[in-house]
Amino acid sequence: MRTMPSGAQASSSSGWECATPCTVTINRRGDFVVALQKDGYATKTVTVQSVFAPPPGGLGRRVSVNTGLIGQAADMASGANYRHEPNPLEVRLERNELD
Repeated sequence: MRTMPSGAQASSSSGWECATPCTVTINRRGDFVVALQKDGYATKTVTVQSVFAPPPGGLGRRVSVNTGLIGQAADMASGANYRHEPNPLEVRLERNELD
């Protein structure tokens, strides 16, 4: 995650926090909201969505053997067939007009 300017405090609805630039590793399933704050800049919130993203070649074909329904069910349960958008998260913060 990057902000322009860097050094913003990021906190998410899923509980993690970091100072930008930063990298977080999270479960692919589930949307979350990130709040970005930096002195002198307006607070910005961004929703990151978990979207279905089947592997190339269709479900169950990541390896040379079709894994069938069991492999598809495992991928769906683990979140392997999902990705977050936007990723990477890049946000330009606007100067706070009250300052």
